[in-house]
Amino acid sequence: MHETEEHYYEVELYHLKGELLLQQSQANHAESEAAFHTALEVARHQSAKSWELRAATSLARLWQGHREDNRSPRSSRAGL
Repeated sequence: MHETEEHYYEVELYHLKGELLLQQSQANHAESEAAFHTALEVARHQSAKSWELRAATSLARLWQGHREDNRSPRSSRAGL
């Protein structure tokens, strides 16, 4: 991509990488988060608001799911 200066879909490639990593395994959480952050950075650099929103939404969903996963074992131990 960098050699040809074709960056139009670069944001979406990082976004899809993050999504695919999560589909493979939740153990890929950190790598997926890094891909979403990269997508956000590239989108901001390109002033591509719709791509930025898409990456931010996926990142928020990742954080929400991670927080709920961490909460579940404690809730079951507390009898909730």
